[in-house]
Amino acid sequence: MGKTPSSQSNPQPVLTRVRVTFAKSGALIYTGALDLQKIWERVLRRARLPLAYTQGFSPGPRINLASALPLGVSGERELADFWFTAPPDMDTFCGQVNRAAPPGLRALSSEVMPLSSPALQTRVEAAEYHAGPLSPQEYAAAVAGTARVLSADSLPRERRGKPYDLRPLILEITMLPDVAGGGTIRMTLKAREGATGRADEVLAELGLAPDAVPLARTGIILKPETPVVK
Repeated sequence: MGKTPSSQSNPQPVLTRVRVTFAKSGALIYTGALDLQKIWERVLRRARLPLAYTQGFSPGPRINLASALPLGVSGERELADFWFTAPPDMDTFCGQVNRAAPPGLRALSSEVMPLSSPALQTRVEAAEYHAGPLSPQEYAAAVAGTARVLSADSLPRERRGKPYDLRPLILEITMLPDVAGGGTIRMTLKAREGATGRADEVLAELGLAPDAVPLARTGIILKPETPVVK
């Protein structure tokens, strides 16, 4: 005897996974990752996009941010994955989001991703940062500091009471002068789980006051997906 309709479990919707490249600036640079996730949830609700939620006693939105930004740092090309219970119109997706978003949050591009793709956090390899503009005095100090840092075998530091070496987390530092004698700093830092370089700590090693230098994360570098062997 077959199951009655009332005894059958509700079929689960087929989800669509969308990866969004977005910018975070203005007052939102002082918003942490958990609050940013709540803001995204409200934005998608206002945009009438069918955001999916986890199952269980305490359902949560299916949102996956690639990497949390330190407070006070802007993000020019951040990444996040969202799951929807119905396929959004990708031609109008960013427009819908931006009309519903608060100042400082802007969707730049979007693409549909395979549901089987690894979680974003597991694919983050490195992050690119831009610091400045620097005054001529700051720039001169940073040039000298860069030579010292890049030639060092190790840069012992402490984070949350634990010692670690900052040097292997620094992949690149490039000084970019301007016509006024100052300039900016471009750096690429490792951003793997358990091995993440902080741009503010690099600035401190260069002899700069991190809180006094505007800092932006300009990109997140993902490692290639490992092909699934069948």
